[in-house]
Amino acid sequence: MPYNPKINNPFARPSPGGSTGPKSHISTPLVDIPKTKDENLIMTSEEAFKVIIMLQNKMLAQRTFWDLRYNTTVKKFEEKVQFLENKLSSNQNLWETMKLQDQRQKVLQQ
Repeated sequence: MPYNPKINNPFARPSPGGSTGPKSHISTPLVDIPKTKDENLIMTSEEAFKVIIMLQNKMLAQRTFWDLRYNTTVKKFEEKVQFLENKLSSNQNLWETMKLQDQRQKVLQQ
């Protein structure tokens, strides 16, 4: 049956009754899947199931990778912040010590 552009759904063929719209929410595709010419395009339900499982495993691996990458990045920045805090407190102690020594020198010079 040729393509009828007057139907509501451009991806559905007209129903055999001659109606201009699809009869139900399920419509037949415009392109028939070749079953005899190239059988490599057709998947069995078991093959489709295996592909779905493979894709789910890939998604899980990708999600795990990004979670681990995020966690290691957060940990790295937390360690850097801790290092800088320690360095700052060390510098503050150094400045306090130098200030005390300067005061002692001034007292000794007087």
